[in-house]
Amino acid sequence: MVLFKYIDDKDVFQTFYTTKLSKRLIHNVSASDEAEASMISKLKDACGFEYTNKLQRMFTGLSLQFMVHSHIDQLVDMSLSKDLTDQFKERIEQSGDTTGGDITFGIMVLGTNFWPLNAPAHEFVIPREILPTYERFTRYYQNKHSGRKLTWLWNYSKNELRTNYLNQKYILMTSSHQMAVLIQYNTNDTLSLDELISATGITKDLLVQMLNVLVKAKVLINEETDQYDLNPTFKSKKV
Repeated sequence: MVLFKYIDDKDVFQTFYTTKLSKRLIHNVSASDEAEASMISKLKDACGFEYTNKLQRMFTGLSLQFMVHSHIDQLVDMSLSKDLTDQFKERIEQSGDTTGGDITFGIMVLGTNFWPLNAPAHEFVIPREILPTYERFTRYYQNKHSGRKLTWLWNYSKNELRTNYLNQKYILMTSSHQMAVLIQYNTNDTLSLDELISATGITKDLLVQMLNVLVKAKVLINEETDQYDLNPTFKSKKV
C-alpha cells in the first residue's frame, strides 16, 4: 500500500488487479481468503467504496467447475452459485432423471458487469456425455430466471476424467477443451487432426497446442503426422 500511493493511474492498477483476482478466485489459487479480504479493505480505505465495488462483489473464495456468464445487471456471486448448484441437484434427484449419467456437476454464474471474463472466440461442440447435463441446467436456469441469457465460458472450466482402459485407474485434471479431445477416444483408438477439429469445434492452432501437451504427458501418442493415438500403456508420473 505504500507503493500504491505513488501510482498515478490507479484505474490501470484496478484493471490489472481485477483480472488477477478473478483468475485466483476461479482457479482457487489464492494464498488465503483473509489476505484477499485484507487487500480489498485497504484499497477501499485508500480510494473509496466505488473503487473496490467490483472486487468486493467478486470475492468469496469459492471455485466450481463450469463457468457461465449471466447477462444481467445484478451479480449472481460465487456463494449464490453454490446454492444454485445445490438446488439444481436437488431438483434432478426429485425428478429421478438419470439421463446425465454419473457426472458430478458444479457451476458458477457470474455477472458480466463485474467479472472481466471473455467467452471463447470459437464454437465449441459440447460432448454428448455432458450434453444432457448442459441442457437440463440451461432449462432449469431459464425457468428460474426468465429473460436472462447464459454464455458458457468453456475456456475457464475444469474437469476430472477417470481412466477405465488401463489396469490402474487415474484421475486426469483437464480443461474442458482437453476433456472434449480425450472423450473422443471413448469410441476411437486413433484420430486425425482434422477429425478432432470436426468433433470438438476447436480451432486448429489451439487444438495443436493442447495436443502437444497431451502428447508430452504421454496420454496420447503422435507417431505419424497429424495422427493421434490413445496410449495403451500410459503411466502417471505422480505416485
